[in-house]
Amino acid sequence: MKPLFILGMGAQKAGTSWLHKTLAEQTNVNLGFMKEYHVWDYVFSDVCKGFKAPLKKPDNAVAAMRRLMQESPQIYAKYFQSLISSDVNTTGDITPSYAIINEPGLKKIASTIKDAGFDLKVVFLMRDPVERIWSAVRMEKRERLRKGENLDSNFLDSKIKQYISSKGMIARSDYKTTVRNITKVFSEDEIHFALYERLFDKKGFDSLQDFLGFELKNVNFSERVNASEAEPMSEEITKMLMDFLSPQYQFCNERFEDTKEVWRRFEKNHLSAH
Repeated sequence: MKPLFILGMGAQKAGTSWLHKTLAEQTNVNLGFMKEYHVWDYVFSDVCKGFKAPLKKPDNAVAAMRRLMQESPQIYAKYFQSLISSDVNTTGDITPSYAIINEPGLKKIASTIKDAGFDLKVVFLMRDPVERIWSAVRMEKRERLRKGENLDSNFLDSKIKQYISSKGMIARSDYKTTVRNITKVFSEDEIHFALYERLFDKKGFDSLQDFLGFELKNVNFSERVNASEAEPMSEEITKMLMDFLSPQYQFCNERFEDTKEVWRRFEKNHLSAH
C-alpha cells in the first residue's frame, strides 16, 4: 500500500490549524518540521513571492530546507518521502494560501507528489466568507497588539477596506475559483470539501475521518486553534463585505447544499434587500 500525502489547501481561518494539530498528534502521521511550508504558493503565485525562504547568515536548517524545496520539486518530494517509516504511513503539507494556486500549478503539485509514490488526498476547508475575513483581521489585530503596537480605534474597519482591495486577499476569498481548479485537477475520490461550521460535529468529523481512511484519536473538539476574541462588525463593513462576497455565497449555495443552512448571513442580507 502506498503512503498517504495530505495536501491542505486552505482556506485561511477555516480550521486548517486545527486540522494540522489534530493530524500531527496521530502516531501514524509525520508532517515534518513546519506547520505551513509555503513552497508551492511561492512558486506559482505572484502575490506570494513574499514567502521566499530567506538566505540567512548564519544560515539555519529550516530556512535552507525551505529554500531548496522552493527551488526543486524533487527535493520537496524527497523530504516528505524521508518522513515515511514502518510506523508512519502519512505525511502532508497544510498551507492555506495554496488555495490561490492556478490549475497548471495544481497539476505540477499533483504529478510531483504522485510520482514520489504517494496516494494524494486534498482537503479544502471553507468558512462563512464574511466570518472568515472578519476572523482574519481580528487575528492580525491581536498579533499586532501582542507585539506592543498602538492601533487606532478604527483599525478593523480600515483593515477590511484594505483587505478587499488587495489582490492576494481577494484571491484567498475566491472559493469559486479554488473549487473549480481543484475539481479540474484532482479526481472526486481525492477531494474533501468541508465546512468549518460542521468540522467539529460528529457528522462533519466522521466524514473527514472516512475520507482520510484512518481513525483520528484523542481529538479535542472544544479547542479552536488561533481563535480571535469576538468583536461586533459595523453595518457599513457588513454591507461592504456582503457586496464583495455575494458571488461566493451564491456559488457555494448552489455547489454545497449545507452552506444554505450554516451560512445564514447571505440569506438574511438578500431578504432584507428586497
